[in-house]
Amino acid sequence: MENVGQHEVPVEYAPTLTRIFAKHGDIASNSYFPQYNTFLLMLVGLVVQKLQTNNFGYVLSKLDNMKNIVRFAKSGNLNVSWLLKHLAEIEEIRTLTTMAATREFDARKKIMMTAKKTVQGSTKALR
Repeated sequence: MENVGQHEVPVEYAPTLTRIFAKHGDIASNSYFPQYNTFLLMLVGLVVQKLQTNNFGYVLSKLDNMKNIVRFAKSGNLNVSWLLKHLAEIEEIRTLTTMAATREFDARKKIMMTAKKTVQGSTKALR
């Protein structure tokens, strides 16, 4: 364990949480459950580390799980609104990407159906 501010946290999350505290202050200072701060801070550190993997596919696959974890930390009154905002932005990107892919799929399907009708018409003409 290592100290970050007034909180003991697992060593693997200390550098991440130190950067978070430097930017956002002690996000657990108003915690409803101080006895669980180590656990809640570990969860926040875990989510931030996942986001820092720079593997967008991985982040998208874990996005719902990460949002639930951060909401859980928020329910303990940790100041994680900045992280929820970031996750909401990623959610919006995922939605827009899905919509664009659906439109592209629909457009390609329409082209294929038109081509199929053309081929069927040509086949009938050859008979």
